[in-house]
Amino acid sequence: MRGGQTSGSRPPHPHTAPAAAPAAGPTHWLLPVLPLLIAAIVQRRALGAFFSVDDFVRLEEAAGLLPSAPTLWRLVSEVLYVKLMLGLFGPLPLPFHIVSLALHLVNTAFVYRMGRKAGLSAGASCFASSAFGAFPLFYTVLLSAVNINDILALTFVFLALVALESPTPARGGIAVACFAIALLSKEAVLIVPFAAALLPLSGESTAKAVRRLAPLLITGIAFAGLYLTFRRHGLGTGGYAYAMGFGVHIVHNLMTYACWSVDLLRPVPDAVGLFDPAAWKVGVWPLAALALAAALSRARRRAILFGCAWWLLGLAPVLPLLSHTYGHYLYVPLAGFAVASAAAVEALVAGIARLVKGATPAAVGPAPNRATRARRAAEAPPQRGSRRLLVLATGAFVLLAVGFAVRSEFLIRERVSARLGSTQLALDPFTRKMEVAVRALSTLSGQLDRARDSVVVFTPPGLGKTVSARTGQDVAAVPAGAPYYDVVQAVLGGGLALRLFEPRLDSVVFVSRWTPDYRDFNLFTEGPAGRLVKMGRGPRAHDRFASLLILGGYNAQARDYLDEVVRAYPGDRGDRLLYAVALSRTGEVDSARAHARLLVDGAPPDTVTALARRLLSILDAGKIR
Repeated sequence: MRGGQTSGSRPPHPHTAPAAAPAAGPTHWLLPVLPLLIAAIVQRRALGAFFSVDDFVRLEEAAGLLPSAPTLWRLVSEVLYVKLMLGLFGPLPLPFHIVSLALHLVNTAFVYRMGRKAGLSAGASCFASSAFGAFPLFYTVLLSAVNINDILALTFVFLALVALESPTPARGGIAVACFAIALLSKEAVLIVPFAAALLPLSGESTAKAVRRLAPLLITGIAFAGLYLTFRRHGLGTGGYAYAMGFGVHIVHNLMTYACWSVDLLRPVPDAVGLFDPAAWKVGVWPLAALALAAALSRARRRAILFGCAWWLLGLAPVLPLLSHTYGHYLYVPLAGFAVASAAAVEALVAGIARLVKGATPAAVGPAPNRATRARRAAEAPPQRGSRRLLVLATGAFVLLAVGFAVRSEFLIRERVSARLGSTQLALDPFTRKMEVAVRALSTLSGQLDRARDSVVVFTPPGLGKTVSARTGQDVAAVPAGAPYYDVVQAVLGGGLALRLFEPRLDSVVFVSRWTPDYRDFNLFTEGPAGRLVKMGRGPRAHDRFASLLILGGYNAQARDYLDEVVRAYPGDRGDRLLYAVALSRTGEVDSARAHARLLVDGAPPDTVTALARRLLSILDAGKIR
């Protein structure tokens, strides 16, 4: 079979081109290329991004700062790839992001190809691949270097399916090798190839399609068994983050992902990283619309069912997760959802075409059974309006693609600029952590003054603002039992990320209580939005920081801090004077008087002595505040 004709069919009418024929003119290259341009423009911010928290962990393991987990899972994407890139380019984010964006464009082209294979017109395939390439939630995928796992897995799933389009033993081996790489990049693609059984080749039954795809299906089942075995022995992706269960949360997760798949209203729908119990109020409607389109449109039914199956099979491994629901989990599934959505839109266009001058659905795009459509086109009388409707439909899909891109650009721009409460921190958790890391690293590096140094970042309890990650609003006090964390410390992995990028550092410690153990460390504290502020070394550095605490009204924190400082530097008179002041302001008048008298009795007549005498007079007069 070639060109949609079979050997037994009559040649087409000399004045009638079959609907499946490719459009002439610039659309030959414009429709496949437009989605790539759109994706590159909308997702361009990835090239200016830094590293994410997960990136730091993998980079630290590759650099030997952390021990690597003994497991085969994600060996390609999170171990071998990271070691290769780190060895070639060092801890520079741009090369990582160039590779991710390039592979994303490859996947965008594959979605266009998949749409055409599913029987969509060139215009509908252009819209499907544009929606995939410019999808706003993929900002979180392309922002993180280790999310190459999703991108790489999808690329090799596509390559495996392409290899089996002409089944031979050699191509079967190539397909299995590609699928193995996909599985070792991200195990969540285990059952995605099952969806391809709903998209048989021309003249192929579903049963034959299953037999053709058997190498991938068997490989997926075998890997699933290995994964479960490894997981039981603690060698797979496990722990709290990957805890699974079966319950109503599976439905909530499914509805949350369905809602996110069509959410073009909220810039940061995934701000919390958990399922939304109310998501079904939105998520059920796109699924219902796709089901209705499949029921009413015989011509596009196979494409819709295939796309929905791909979406659901891509999500199935992550639906049982108990502790998180992440936007980047939609990367592989959305390839199918985009095709199904474009098929549903094309079915709507075909329905409208029936009402316009008696046009048939063939006027706006090919049906899945190309041989049948070619025969009908050859036997039908010429339709003067068909070509015009095809052009109009293609133009409409192009406008939809551009409109989708414009909306995605707006949402991503809003996502990047939205702030968390009244702080300078980004509302989007990915952007927030990245910005914190960049500020911390740049401010620390600019203040180091030794070839080798050790740093302690001391932030007493109660300093800074507490903000709800769920609402983005300031919180007056953390409710009892509610989890909370220091953003800077968490982002930097307790300081390991700083050592990764700053070779002058021998040690970095984040503490909420300073002790004499850190007397030889360079003292820093956290400033606004992740900046690190240098206090320095020795007693004078502690004088400066304690004075700031007292002036800021953090008297209890200053007292506890200076109690340790006085033990570390018992002969320093400036620290003891500040300790006496802090004691007086926390109501410990007798202790304050005792320390002040130590500074007066037998002391030279200097500034410290004068201030200690003044403090004593204030205490004796009972005027301390």
